[in-house]
Amino acid sequence: MDSSSLTQFRALYEDGAPVWCTNIARIYCALANLTGLPTREVNAAGLYDGIQFTGHAFAESYLREQQTWVFVDVASGKAMVTTMDDRPLNSVQLWQQTQLAEDQPALLAWVYRDGTITQTPYAEARWSEQEYFGPNTDLLFPPPKSYPLSFMEKGYHYLLQTNRVWSADPTSLFARQTLQQLMRLGLLLSSSTILILSLLRFNRRNLESK
Repeated sequence: MDSSSLTQFRALYEDGAPVWCTNIARIYCALANLTGLPTREVNAAGLYDGIQFTGHAFAESYLREQQTWVFVDVASGKAMVTTMDDRPLNSVQLWQQTQLAEDQPALLAWVYRDGTITQTPYAEARWSEQEYFGPNTDLLFPPPKSYPLSFMEKGYHYLLQTNRVWSADPTSLFARQTLQQLMRLGLLLSSSTILILSLLRFNRRNLESK
């Protein structure tokens, strides 16, 4: 567990400090990874009723036996959401299911209640996704490294990792990809300018030394 997650866990467990979904997701990610269960934080962001919101943080854990990521939202008490034939869903699959119809009779939620995990119809436990999963929602996936990232690492992952964002809205993805391409172009031009100036300075020094 990194120092940031440990600090948040202590604040919650020892001091009873108020926490947000981001804190809960990161604490779960840290603890799950410590046990050997690959887990990553996922954020939902986008538009809700025409209003831009900052998002909701949850997680995905990787089940090696089934070779799939599984949606986990500790903040809303959900350990997993499955189909009726026990096939676990990842975040994108769950988002797709929530957009199909108002009711979701074909899904089951595994919910933490009274010290144990019980199975319940997803329609009775979907309040969080009803609020944060909409037609204009973007799902943001982190780079494959523990927190925190340095400024240079964040820049590298934003510029070069093109699969961090999933969205059903092509306009949203186009805007993000266009921004990334412009930033890459700017980085390329800056690097080329620095290289050319360095070569010119080197040649000038050689000429002056003769």
